[in-house]
Amino acid sequence: MKSYLENNHVKLALQLVNFASKINSYATTFGFTANEVTAVQQDAAYFAWVVNSYTKMATGQKQWTAFKTELLTEKINAKMVITPKPLVL
Repeated sequence: MKSYLENNHVKLALQLVNFASKINSYATTFGFTANEVTAVQQDAAYFAWVVNSYTKMATGQKQWTAFKTELLTEKINAKMVITPKPLVL
C-alpha cells in the first residue's frame, strides 16, 4: 500500500505543519474534538522543532569539528581561526 507521508524528515515536518494548519476546517466534519485538534497542532509544531534543531546541531557539529581540525594542524599560523557561533535552538 502506498504511503502518502513523506520519508524525508524535513519534508514530513512540513507536511505535518501543513496538515495541522488545515485541520480546524475539517474538525466538525470528521468529529474531532478541540483537544484532538490542539494535540495534532502541538505535535506537528514539536516535530518541526525537533527536525529543525537536529539540522542546526548537525551543522554545528561539522563547524566545531572543522574548528578542532584547524587548531590541531599547522593552519593556525597561516590564518586566524574563528570559533563557530553558539547554537540557538
